[in-house]
Amino acid sequence: MPLSFAVLGLLVEQGDGADELTQRARDRIVGWEPARASVVEALTALRQQGLVRVRGVAAGAGGRTRDRYEATVEGARAFNAWMCDSPRRLLSIEELKVRLALTQPYHRIHLHAALQEQWRLCIDQMGRSLHLPWAAEPPTRASRHLGFGHLLTRVEMIHLHAMMVTIEDCLAELEASPARSLRDVRGTPRA
Repeated sequence: MPLSFAVLGLLVEQGDGADELTQRARDRIVGWEPARASVVEALTALRQQGLVRVRGVAAGAGGRTRDRYEATVEGARAFNAWMCDSPRRLLSIEELKVRLALTQPYHRIHLHAALQEQWRLCIDQMGRSLHLPWAAEPPTRASRHLGFGHLLTRVEMIHLHAMMVTIEDCLAELEASPARSLRDVRGTPRA
């Protein structure tokens, strides 16, 4: 899902071909290396949904022609709705990075609220796992028996820590400058 919305967001900003979109995604979202084939696949899916259309054909290297794409009005609306959404589930680190990299000034307040919600979800997940009294829904004996509310594994704790570091970095960048680059967002646990 983040790749489709990343491609859509880049097209909302400026129409381009698959090669240019792949490079722009790599430039804007540090540490993210989408393959050209994945971008083409996302473009095809977006086009089938009516969120993207072919704007024209450009001559490519070696005399090949390449489609150039642009977002439709429906595509721009879908992208803005996604950017303004504050899901009640933990997002992936990639999705957080995509949202920050593509945020526009009018998305900032929504992204700030979404990041704060993600922080609360991380804390709540840790609290439930550790059976802390402030967790929203501590596991019951029945839920533990069914495998729910289990203690987090070391890998899950490292992932939650990475999420929290990423959220902190995203919030700091969002509050520090209007720039949309992710140069300082690491997405990895601090030592």
